[in-house]
Amino acid sequence: MESWSKPRKRSPALIPHPFRLLALGSVGRGKTLTMKNIFLAHQASSRPFKEVYICTCSLESKEWNDLEPTGLMNELPGIGFFNAKKKTALIIDDFEMERLSSDARRRLSTIFRFISTHRNLSVMCGYQSFFDVNSLIRKCSNVFLLYKPTALNEITMIGNRVGIDPDDLHNMFNTICSGPYDSIMVDRSVGTPYPLRKNVFEIIETKSDSEGEDDA
Repeated sequence: MESWSKPRKRSPALIPHPFRLLALGSVGRGKTLTMKNIFLAHQASSRPFKEVYICTCSLESKEWNDLEPTGLMNELPGIGFFNAKKKTALIIDDFEMERLSSDARRRLSTIFRFISTHRNLSVMCGYQSFFDVNSLIRKCSNVFLLYKPTALNEITMIGNRVGIDPDDLHNMFNTICSGPYDSIMVDRSVGTPYPLRKNVFEIIETKSDSEGEDDA
């Protein structure tokens, strides 16, 4: 397992492995590009991924070819698929979750709940709707990449579920991350020095943070 303390000046994109990231936003917002950049941050480090697998709806997709994946699949793998001796990434891109069979749902839950920590696996999952993602997967994820939803009342519910004051989340989407391709990263990994940031790299200070400093 990796930590934020090594190397000391670890890039904000170099999330300690193994991590479980959910990138959630509508089509064309930049989820795929951001997940690629996070993967490439690891490849530029002293401990790159040895294998990367892409799970997508279409085996004809060429969107991930530039990463030179170890394998491309349209079905979720089982518990024995990954080599625990190799640092591995699994990227699940806009996989149809609402229509998954009960067996596929179990495999997806097992990937997030057990395989990630026990089989040397980091998982990045890009999907369009926060609320269509299985609740167990949301609970097991420790990093969220959020794009502004079209329904504003969703922001309050998302804030409550990822541990951010809903007023802070509304304010960030209205001011700091107001562009169509802007994202808010909520990082709940152990020891993170960057719990909130814009577009992965830019640290965000919330109103709640400022009030806490004033009280101190």
